[in-house]
Amino acid sequence: MRVVTAGLATLLFVACCPAYAAERLYCAAADEVLKLSIESDISKRDKGKLVNFRGVVGIRDEKVPPAFRHLRFDTPVLAEQSLNNRQLRLQVSSGLQDKKLLGSFELTILTTPTQKAERFQGNYAIRISISPDNKTPRDVVLSHGASVVCYLR
Repeated sequence: MRVVTAGLATLLFVACCPAYAAERLYCAAADEVLKLSIESDISKRDKGKLVNFRGVVGIRDEKVPPAFRHLRFDTPVLAEQSLNNRQLRLQVSSGLQDKKLLGSFELTILTTPTQKAERFQGNYAIRISISPDNKTPRDVVLSHGASVVCYLR
């Protein structure tokens, strides 16, 4: 009975709320420096706006302090999004804080469609800067870019 009730509730939610009855976006990249994973819903009602956006970056570079090597982010840090003319552009920007360090994190993804309409291929660029306080200029400890693949499902 609970399964039927949950199924009906889900069906009613999708039927009454088409903004969430949308495509899904998945992006992934992995190399010797980092592993990146992003997923989001794409709202049909709001002209391709990303909703429920979230991602994880795992950094393997020793120059990055341990507190900043595993980053999780979601919708509030999504500074820019564009999915028009089938080009995908995302920009994530956030502050970082540890007991002894302040930092900033910027991630940009730019992709274009491949021959398969649901697959996008392009590049990402990530930059992490740190300083001991707000008065000291931040040092760039990681500036890296490589290829990324995104899928619409």
